[in-house]
Amino acid sequence: MKDAPLLLMSRAIELAKKARNMTLPNPRVGAVVFDDDGRILGEGYHQRFGSDHAEVNAINSALSNGHDVKGKNLCVTLEPCNHHGKTPPCSDAIINAGIGNVYIGTNDDCTAVCGKGVSKLISSGINVRTGILEKECREINPGFHKYNNTGLPFVRIKMAVSLNSVMGSTWFTGEIARERVHELRSYSDLIITGLGTIKKDNPKFTARIKDGVLTNRVLILDEDLELYDLYNSKELNVINSGNKVIVATGSNRRINNNDVQIIRTELNNEGLIDLRTLIPILTEQLKAREIMIEAGPRLTSSFIEDALDMIDKFNIFVAPLELEEGNKLNITPKLIIEKQEMLENTLAVEGHFDI
Repeated sequence: MKDAPLLLMSRAIELAKKARNMTLPNPRVGAVVFDDDGRILGEGYHQRFGSDHAEVNAINSALSNGHDVKGKNLCVTLEPCNHHGKTPPCSDAIINAGIGNVYIGTNDDCTAVCGKGVSKLISSGINVRTGILEKECREINPGFHKYNNTGLPFVRIKMAVSLNSVMGSTWFTGEIARERVHELRSYSDLIITGLGTIKKDNPKFTARIKDGVLTNRVLILDEDLELYDLYNSKELNVINSGNKVIVATGSNRRINNNDVQIIRTELNNEGLIDLRTLIPILTEQLKAREIMIEAGPRLTSSFIEDALDMIDKFNIFVAPLELEEGNKLNITPKLIIEKQEMLENTLAVEGHFDI
C-alpha cells in the first residue's frame, strides 16, 4: 500500500492524457479507485468537454465491475471540483460513494475550485493527501494552469528546418518526427498558421494518431482576405478535413461559408495582424488554452520577434539534409534546451526561449 498511490497516480496520468484536446478548455483528468492492497477496482478519465468527470467515471467503473467502493481509495490527478458546471460537483460524488482516502496530484488553480474541493472532502471525514507526483500532474494541463494564473493560453511553436536552417514547404523530416508533430497537434485546441502555408502546402492540419484522426480548430492569418474565393469553395484541405476554420483578418468582407468563422483584428503599421493583441483575443473569444503555431518562416519569425514572451515552448525538428530553396529561419533569442532525441534521422529538440 505504501507505494500504491505513486504507482496508481502514474496510471491516472496515463488515463488523463487519453483525452488529448477533447476536454479543452476544461482540464484533462484521470482517476483510479483501488483497495488497500493496491489492486485497481475501477478507473476512468474526463473524456470530452461537458461529459462526466474522471472521478465519477472511475467510481462507476468500479461499481460496474462489482466492487464495493466504501472505504476504498481514490487517486486523481487534479483536485475534485466543488461547484456545478456542466456536471455536478465531483466532491459530492466521492463523498456519496463512501470513498475513504483520496490522493490528489495537484490543486486546481481555478478560483471556483482552488482548495474548496479538498476542504469539503476533509470536512466530510475523508483522509486527503495532496502533491502526489505534482509536477507530472501539472504538466498534463499546461494551458489550464497558465490561464488560471495569467489569463493567457499556453503557446507552443513548432519549426522544421534543414541543416542550413531552411524551412521547407513540404514534409522533409522522418516519419517518426511527423508522428510526433501529429501527437503535438492532438493536444492543442487551436493551430495558428499563415497565408503562405495554406497557399503553398494546402495542408489538412488534422492530427493523425494511432487511435484515428482528430480534427481541430485552425486559425489562418489573412489580413486582406486574399484567399476569399478559396474560403467559399471546396478547394482547401483544411476545410474539407472537418476542421473548424477561423480566419483572422482586418478586412470587412463577408464569407459565405458556415464552416469558416471570421475574427476581425487590428493591423499594425505594416498592415499585418498585431500578434500581441491577437493572443488575448483568441483566449477571450475562442477560449483557446493550448495553442500550437505551425507556420512558414515569415510568420514564425514574427511571433518570435514580436510576441516572444507569450511563447512557452518550442519544438524544433532538424532534418539531416540541406535545402537550396526556401527561406532561412533566423532565431536570435537564446534557446534553453530541455530535452532532445533522435527520431530516426531527425533531431527533435524541445525547450523554451531565454527572455
